[in-house]
Amino acid sequence: MGAASKRAPFSARFALVLLLAAVVPASIVIALRSSGPAAVVPPTQLGGQFDQQLFVALGTEVRAIEVRPLANDDARFLLRRSRDVSAALIAMLPENVSYTIINGGTLRQASNMFGIYHHEIAKLNPTLELDQPLAPGTKIVVHRRVPGLLSRSIGSASAGSLENAVPMLEGPGRILRTNRYKSWATDTTIAHLDWVFNEWARRFSEYPPLLVGNLSIRKGGRNPPHQSHQSGRDVDLCYVELNPPPGPPSWKVFDASNFDPKGNWAMLRLLEETKAVQVMLVDYELQKLLYDYALANQVMSNKELAHWLQYPDGPKVSDRLVRHGPGHADHIHVRFLCTAHDTACVH
Repeated sequence: MGAASKRAPFSARFALVLLLAAVVPASIVIALRSSGPAAVVPPTQLGGQFDQQLFVALGTEVRAIEVRPLANDDARFLLRRSRDVSAALIAMLPENVSYTIINGGTLRQASNMFGIYHHEIAKLNPTLELDQPLAPGTKIVVHRRVPGLLSRSIGSASAGSLENAVPMLEGPGRILRTNRYKSWATDTTIAHLDWVFNEWARRFSEYPPLLVGNLSIRKGGRNPPHQSHQSGRDVDLCYVELNPPPGPPSWKVFDASNFDPKGNWAMLRLLEETKAVQVMLVDYELQKLLYDYALANQVMSNKELAHWLQYPDGPKVSDRLVRHGPGHADHIHVRFLCTAHDTACVH
């Protein structure tokens, strides 16, 4: 960060507007609404708590900061809170979400698999017939985002529903091992997870991709065998395995013999970087492995660990980011926070 005198003007009165760059689709121009003259500055010259979180979330995808007077109707995306990076990540989601046919099939079969009406998937793929055989590797569209239409997480994770859901994206750093009709979540949940998986592939290439399990069903609600996963804010991920065998990761029970504390700390801290996680459920015995490794390798202090783990204070301590949950020796359960526009969401 540059000196304070060189930073672009910023205060709570400025509106933050995200505009998709026309030339480089993956990049974003951030425009600050200001009464001062127009200017363009690199991200490193913009100070404040907001931009630190935003740039952590967006990384190198931010190419410039544009400061200029803006009218209210110039905004494509308006951040309602200076610390809410969700709108920035949503802006980077693709308009069309695709699915790659694995073993051959048809649009009708894909429709049933995702829980989509037949007429919906036919409209999304107008050049294909509903029962036309599709070869492995064929990409079809299973969801199209409507600009400005945000998801809504309604109620609690264990008694809730979901509106305008988005299915989990294919991409680097992840292997999707879930029934596809259980692969839906809010746009912010999907956006944060997409960032985590992309960063996992970029920063931790020595590890296999993360194994992704159930999220929610398209409209939310009951999602057996889970009691939660009802409102689009939950996802199950496999732990990072110590000395994994060749091939893709698989679901299994973890203990001291196969749990990689270094790799799992990397995953936990990457999830925490989103600043959008409410809680992560990890078996208490596995928390001990994380605790012992952190102290032995000076990953963090006892004081910092008391923010993260229940261990060694007992599994009933409730003010920790990582908490025990029965049945979580084979996977970590991640729950994201309600966002500013989720007015009917309950933590």
